[in-house]
Amino acid sequence: MEDSLANSDVEAEFAAHANGDYAMAGADAPSRNPVSSGTADRGRQDLMITINRLQAVLEEETASLQVQATPQLTDFIAKKNQALWDLSRALRDHRQAADDPQIAARISDLARTLAINRMQLHRHLSAAQEISDILTNAIRAAESDGTYTMDGRLLNPVR
Repeated sequence: MEDSLANSDVEAEFAAHANGDYAMAGADAPSRNPVSSGTADRGRQDLMITINRLQAVLEEETASLQVQATPQLTDFIAKKNQALWDLSRALRDHRQAADDPQIAARISDLARTLAINRMQLHRHLSAAQEISDILTNAIRAAESDGTYTMDGRLLNPVR
């Protein structure tokens, strides 16, 4: 139950952030230029929030793929696109991210989460392809009257 509450909190914060409602998301609007804002810490904080948000979306999608036969992948695609766009913007605004060991560790965690998500998506798509192949073959077999093979050759030629 606590996980579902955490997920809905993340979803609400994500939706508010994606819509530009930073006050509702519990944050100030991200600085476009951290140098002019006077604090590199704000850019670092925005980057950490963005990494956490993307990781939460990936973990939610992975969990959904593990338990549901047909998760709403289009919803996850939209969330991931937004989170990746936010991440690229946050990385641009926090150029010294590569030198920050905490950020490097979070990005490494994110890469592991992404690898697990990719494997789960691959399994899901492979299963969908197998089902599609089975259905295609069943339809072809049902449409055939048994006179010809699938490649067009006569099954029982009369000689």
